[in-house]
Amino acid sequence: MPMHPLLSPEMTGYSTPDPLRLAFSGKTSAHVNNRPRPLTPEQQVATWQRLMAEPGEAGKRLAYFHIPFCRTHCSYCGFFQNASKPGLIEQYVDALIRDIEITAASPHIQARPIHAVYFGGGTPTDLTPEQITRLGDTIRQHLPLSNDCEMTFESRFSGLSDEKMAACIDAGFNRFSLGAQTFDTFIRRKMSRIDTREVLLERLDQLVSLDQAAVVIDLLFGLPYQTLDT
Repeated sequence: MPMHPLLSPEMTGYSTPDPLRLAFSGKTSAHVNNRPRPLTPEQQVATWQRLMAEPGEAGKRLAYFHIPFCRTHCSYCGFFQNASKPGLIEQYVDALIRDIEITAASPHIQARPIHAVYFGGGTPTDLTPEQITRLGDTIRQHLPLSNDCEMTFESRFSGLSDEKMAACIDAGFNRFSLGAQTFDTFIRRKMSRIDTREVLLERLDQLVSLDQAAVVIDLLFGLPYQTLDT
């Protein structure tokens, strides 16, 4: 039977002993390969100020906040920037709150409601409960959120304590996106993921039992050591 055209190797990846490097013949997104040239610091400031002075195009909008810290650098991840250091994270949170307060008053931000908020990384999981609360409160106080705004906390399982779950919900997060990637403990360890299958299932059960937010998980295929069974 011929393969469905949407399930060609260009979509699903090629069978190879080294899928992290060779599963796909070309990389076309903005991640990892850094094909787009970044703006200089001077260009960044000028471009940002110009954009914030304009109302922007009509349509629904979202705000994405990057938390550039993580405890480990997983083998498949192209987002890692900084190892988690409490003092540096606190400085970053202070600066981010100031930026939110200043930018929120701009014509661009106030032009229309914001319908979705994403906290990504790195990982916000390495924020303290108090930092999560501060950031969530700042966003709800200063940004023009819609009544049905979806606020997503993108998290790993490791370090997602009961206290952090509660802080997220109190801060207004109503969706958790968790990077499980795989529940196979052996494969997880080969990727530098910390926690076992049992820890993932326990944390997932606890979060779902709160019944306060949507919960979704990411899964990856084509990982080293994966078989059809796993």
